Amino acid sequence: MHLHREVLSLPIFENAPQGCLKLLSRHVRSNFCAPGEYLVHTGDALTNIHFVCNGSMEVLQNGMVVAILGKGDLVGCDININDPDQVLKSSSDVKALTYCDLKCIHIPGLMEVLKLYPEFAQTFCSDILHDLTFNLREGYEMEVGSPIKSLIII
Repeated sequence: MHLHREVLSLPIFENAPQGCLKLLSRHVRSNFCAPGEYLVHTGDALTNIHFVCNGSMEVLQNGMVVAILGKGDLVGCDININDPDQVLKSSSDVKALTYCDLKCIHIPGLMEVLKLYPEFAQTFCSDILHDLTFNLREGYEMEVGSPIKSLIII
């Protein structure tokens, strides 16, 4: 837990029981990206939620920059605890602009832990919608009416 305290101390985990955090720490990994390296490509299955510890990244849709990510940003997708087998795909590319240090939470592992803590699972699933800096889930713009879609139309 000490190695991953940066990600486990995020507001999204503040209501998590200590046992839940211990189990979650087993599903957190460190990742590094060099400038120009892609973390996620459009259409990739989303298997991780990424927390940017250091560095900067850009989110691209159809070759256009729609977001810049930096230290403290959370990028990934919302999850549905009621459909753990649902395959979620990225609607965007995520590319490193500088050297980046990331912490990655493996979504299948997260789902296993949330099954063991159903009282926290509901809170987590609703809070992640608000805590993600950028939601990569395919079709997200159409479901939520993202301001990014509005900007493109204008």
